[in-house]
Amino acid sequence: MSGSQRRVFFWQLVALAIGLVTLIGLGVGLQDRAERSIEKVSQNTERARRQVAALTAVLDGLQDAETGQRGLLLTNRAAYAEPYTAATARIGPALAALLAAARDTPWLQAEAAELAEVSRAKIAELDQTVALARAGNLAAALEVVGTDRGKQLMDDARVRVIRIGTRLEQQEQTQSTLLQDRQERLAWATQLALVAGVLVLGLALMLALLNRARLASLQAAQRISGERLAATIERIRDGVAVFDRQDRLILSNARLAAVLHLDPVQVRPGQHWDGLMAAAGALGSALSDWPTNRAESAEITVGSRTLEVWRGLMPGGGHILGVADISRRVAAEDIARQAQKMEVLGQMTGGVAHDFNNLLQIVSTNVELASLRIARTPAPDAWLLARLEAARGGVVRGARLTRHLLAFARRQPLAPEAIDPRTLLLNLEDMLRRTAGGATELEVVIGGGVWAVRADPNQLENALLNLTLNARDAIVAGGRPSGHITIQVNNATLDETYAAQAGDLLAGAYVVFAVTDTGVGMTADALTHATEPFYTTKPEGQGTGLGLSMVFGFAKQSGGHFQLYSEVGRGTTGRLYLPRTEEATAAAPASFDPGTRMGQGEAILLVEDDAPVRLAGAEVLRSLGYSVTEAAGPDAALALLNQGLRPNLLLTDVVMPGTLTARSLAQQAAALIPGLPVLFTSGYTQNAIVHNGTLDAGVTLLSKPWVMEELARTLRRLLDAAPRPDGMQAAPPKTILVVEDEPLILMTTADTLTDAGYCVLEAADGASALTFAPQADLVVLDMGLPDMPGMDLAQALRNVRPSLPILIASGGGSPVPGFGWLPKPYDGRALCDAVAEALKP
Repeated sequence: MSGSQRRVFFWQLVALAIGLVTLIGLGVGLQDRAERSIEKVSQNTERARRQVAALTAVLDGLQDAETGQRGLLLTNRAAYAEPYTAATARIGPALAALLAAARDTPWLQAEAAELAEVSRAKIAELDQTVALARAGNLAAALEVVGTDRGKQLMDDARVRVIRIGTRLEQQEQTQSTLLQDRQERLAWATQLALVAGVLVLGLALMLALLNRARLASLQAAQRISGERLAATIERIRDGVAVFDRQDRLILSNARLAAVLHLDPVQVRPGQHWDGLMAAAGALGSALSDWPTNRAESAEITVGSRTLEVWRGLMPGGGHILGVADISRRVAAEDIARQAQKMEVLGQMTGGVAHDFNNLLQIVSTNVELASLRIARTPAPDAWLLARLEAARGGVVRGARLTRHLLAFARRQPLAPEAIDPRTLLLNLEDMLRRTAGGATELEVVIGGGVWAVRADPNQLENALLNLTLNARDAIVAGGRPSGHITIQVNNATLDETYAAQAGDLLAGAYVVFAVTDTGVGMTADALTHATEPFYTTKPEGQGTGLGLSMVFGFAKQSGGHFQLYSEVGRGTTGRLYLPRTEEATAAAPASFDPGTRMGQGEAILLVEDDAPVRLAGAEVLRSLGYSVTEAAGPDAALALLNQGLRPNLLLTDVVMPGTLTARSLAQQAAALIPGLPVLFTSGYTQNAIVHNGTLDAGVTLLSKPWVMEELARTLRRLLDAAPRPDGMQAAPPKTILVVEDEPLILMTTADTLTDAGYCVLEAADGASALTFAPQADLVVLDMGLPDMPGMDLAQALRNVRPSLPILIASGGGSPVPGFGWLPKPYDGRALCDAVAEALKP
């Protein structure tokens, strides 16, 4: 080898060595750069995964919290607030995680901060409505919801989540492209190294294999992150579509096609906004006028559906469309508004019932007293008696109206018991047929194995009679000579879906009473108002509008449900659902003796705060033969009992002012007088003796306005059933000797005392009085007698019976020591009070 060749070879070797060193250096540099790039991409991918997960958690929490709030507001049940409580507990950590994940991404940090602010505002709005609902102020909570602030905040949150998610997806696509580009460059460098030499080739091959594995791992992580982002969009319960600045669809979820009633192939990427709106039909027509350069939000009615539509703008151009079917929510809100309206009407009717029934009681009692007094005269005035009877009929009608109002208000005291529907309908069938009328065919259909129900039998009969009467009137209103009414009873099991649609109804086993007619039917507007009090489709003067409202209130108060179904020209069906009971039904009660026995001088403590009602009630009790002590309230009555008064029965109003309630008075009176019968009377019971619409156990209630016969029977039933010490019977009535020479005064005095339950002996002169004196327990003595002065007779009577009580009745002079005094003229109340006072031991 020549020197020149050696020099060439040397320089060749040097060149090769330099080339190898360069290639090795290049390979090492490429490896280091690739590792740094891969590490950075790996960090970016991990950060994006955390960001997507935190974003998903925030949106899920907001949606779940809003779902819980809606459930609580619509049902007013605490159990529906559980999703809300759980969701609000998650939102705080989710926001913290999102903010932490956004620290290294300036644009995301700003977006996340704004999303956090919107989320906290939404949670504050939810907290406010839930707190109001839990405090029982549902109306205020619904008012807050009605401001639409919560909806706007939720729309804002959705727009921000989709916007952030879309931008994260774009960033991930950019990272993927960058990785692929770097992979191709690395592969090229590796091939060059292989050509340059085995060492460089091997090193490059190892680096390529290593990098390929790491790149595959990163691509898999990116694919999972993309799938999670797609799942986030897909899990949004509203239909969502994202359009670019040319109004072309770039992203949507499956819910969009469903809510637009389109085939999924009609909603595909690349479709233009105009084409999608054209395919959407009526909704598209409504949205066609929306400008694409600003956000919009509206509720749009499409057929029977109500859609909530919103659109937000995307950064850099484009917009987001959201469509939610809120038909069920709107229907539930309508049910809630109707229930709230009915509750307000119920509060109004219950609030006036007490005072109105007290007024009716005053009229009823005085009419009956006047009728009895006129009927006892030698020549009763028939015209006046007829007028009083007409007044009594008006009282009865007024009482019926107030009871229907109380039934609608769910404040009527019920005495429920286990009822066999078959037995009740069979016993009621004749009355139902008479109600339907001879020209109307009535069919009663009773299903096999009908369950027993727990309800007030009298109110259930009234409800069926009201439904039958409405059915008959609907047939007559159609101008038809005849019609058909079907009364059917069957078992029914209501599921959770039906119970939720009905409102405050529990799923379970019920017995349904259905009354169907072939009448004129009802319009949709009439159906909406049919159960409201005083609403009627009948001509003026032909209906009170309380029949269906009474059935509605009775059903709700009994834990059931009432529903009307009707079509114009095809008739109406009213369905009354009552809950099933496992209790055994009671045997039919024995017939009640129609005779009413008078009082036997028993002492009654009458407690009533309304002075006219108290005075009229005391007069009635005295006319029935009872001794009466009056008290203007529970506190005054308890004071009399503590002073030693020992009545045979306590008759007390329920709703009265004072520190002591009527129920507490009854309990303390029973402690002082064991076995003391208590009769409550009221026109509106509130919650004093009625709970959950049912009379408390052991309570006897006489609803105002009562009539004398009803009061007399109830008093005798309680007094006869009351235990007496040592088996003692009631004391016989006292005998009163009335000595009076004026025939008219003698007659009226004797009648008044007889009505008050006393045995009366009459004497027109002193000689007759001395004859009757041994039989008398008290003498009512006039001072001017035809055969002797009144005081001479008094002294003669005392000579025969020194302890005989004598009550002097005189129109002049002054009281005489040792004798009772009754100044003339006196009325029946003054007479009875003076006699009762004179008879006291």
